[in-house]
Amino acid sequence: MSYPNWRSPFGILPPNVGTRYRSFMPTITLQAHYDGRQVVLDEPHDLPVNAPLMVTVLPAASDADSEEAWLRAATSSEAFAFMTDPAEDIYTAADGEPFRDAV
Repeated sequence: MSYPNWRSPFGILPPNVGTRYRSFMPTITLQAHYDGRQVVLDEPHDLPVNAPLMVTVLPAASDADSEEAWLRAATSSEAFAFMTDPAEDIYTAADGEPFRDAV
């Protein structure tokens, strides 16, 4: 099926492409990486042959993404000034464990 006169200002798929999958295949997010030749799913998932996909390329991890960078920003930004209010200090280290993303 082609759409010769259809123009997208954003370079996205034309309308109705892939609608036949929508009734039985909900939109999901899958983690993946590029191995230098192709996009590879990080975990197995049963996809139908020729299933329409939308790939979002994320920026490379940098210092700006690190926990230390976020902590520096939080301690130096006026947006987080409310956190110095003793009424906001309701948790202790005994209330939980640090969250670490799987890499």
